[in-house]
Amino acid sequence: MVAQLLRPKLTPHMTQGAGLTRAGFGYPFAFMPATEQMPVLVPEECGALAYNGASGIITASCRSDRWPIASEMLDHLTICHGLEFVHNARACLEEAHRTLCGSGQLLLMVPHRRSLWVRSDETPLGQGKPFSRRQITMLLHQSGFEIASVRRALFVPPVGLKLGPGFAGLMEKYGQNWFGMFGGVMIITAIKQIYAMHPPAPMTPIKALSGWLGGQMGDVRPHHSPHDAPDKMS
Repeated sequence: MVAQLLRPKLTPHMTQGAGLTRAGFGYPFAFMPATEQMPVLVPEECGALAYNGASGIITASCRSDRWPIASEMLDHLTICHGLEFVHNARACLEEAHRTLCGSGQLLLMVPHRRSLWVRSDETPLGQGKPFSRRQITMLLHQSGFEIASVRRALFVPPVGLKLGPGFAGLMEKYGQNWFGMFGGVMIITAIKQIYAMHPPAPMTPIKALSGWLGGQMGDVRPHHSPHDAPDKMS
């Protein structure tokens, strides 16, 4: 039922614009439209996962701070059930910034720290690190993104699901006005800022994904993180 409540707020953003190069990170499978599947990177912190699409397996496990995608390849990136599990959220978002083209769009869903959902170990939202609005917006700004919108969703509490889809639907319909600060997740749309662009990272592209991304996976150049210490002069 949770996926049914969130799907109308996520799926339309994953299908906007024809001919765009898209990819996902984390576990966006419940929200991916069946008519337009995309390759998905699963962070190694979450373990390996094989997910079959219409043309075969569309997933690949990778380091959360070094993605096997060439720089400026993606027009649109979706991160769901991903950022809260990685060891270094800043490094992960910097990779998102690197792989998006100029003015590329990021759709990000993270658990909201104030919600009841993050206090329940029986749900995916109760795992990993939740974020406050201030934390996630600051993190995105530091990683080179401009916030376009921040929306809260999933206003029904976990126990409310037992009352049926009718009650959950009403909570979702009126929750933004009544309990906006207690939504279970935040859904953020952010735009890549060109001036904050970092050099690309060195890595070997995963050949299984090259077909999904137009066969352009080979254009990968060295990357130096802004956190790397400079080499000492000899």
